[in-house]
Amino acid sequence: MVAGDFETTDYGGDDFPTYRDFVRLLSKQLAKHGLTVVFVDGNHDRHSFLRGLMAEQGVKNYDKFVRVRDNIWYAPRGFTWTWSGKQFMALGGAYSVADDRNGQIARGVYEWDEAVSPADMRRAYSRLGGRGTIDVLVTHDCPMEVPLAELHEGVRPWTRGDSPETDANRQLVSQVFVGGGIPLCFHGHYHLAYECAVRGGSIRAEQRVVGLGADAEAGSMHLLDLSQHPVSTYALDIVSA
Repeated sequence: MVAGDFETTDYGGDDFPTYRDFVRLLSKQLAKHGLTVVFVDGNHDRHSFLRGLMAEQGVKNYDKFVRVRDNIWYAPRGFTWTWSGKQFMALGGAYSVADDRNGQIARGVYEWDEAVSPADMRRAYSRLGGRGTIDVLVTHDCPMEVPLAELHEGVRPWTRGDSPETDANRQLVSQVFVGGGIPLCFHGHYHLAYECAVRGGSIRAEQRVVGLGADAEAGSMHLLDLSQHPVSTYALDIVSA
């Protein structure tokens, strides 16, 4: 499972292969090892492309996996599914922090609808099925209860998340995570590995948030033990061949 920024883009550039090349090569490697990838969208994904796939495949209510390749699937915002008896929910999307954000949107690096919308939040919240029915929430942004400024101090200034737009996005994630009493949230976006417990909601039960490191950095991958309740997590070391 990829927590956003799967690079479903087509702008290419010196540092990124085009989307078609990336997906073709990845699908080939996945097939070689008998693996499948599911991802939520982040701010570096091409949302218009993903919406186009949803329209082509008749996914009107954000209630199905969306096929990119036979072994690569997109989990749309608010979609829920079951793996090994555990309930998962996807809530991708985040706000891009960039000095030239409008210019980058014009060049296709970002898109206007990259962030979680109130409609996305309401769709996800309506599918909770009661407090505590979802075991794992997979997002790109993190809930508002996480002390980002404290966790990220001195690491990367932009990861502090202290902008009104970022706060608004995180508040929408919180309404689903905290309001739904979900025990565990995994997210990307901030490029820093951490794990913390937060308390929220009327019951004030402890809920865990795991932030993932970027790319092949330490803490960028975790193994979930779905036989445990609540789900146990283990950070994996990246081993290069």
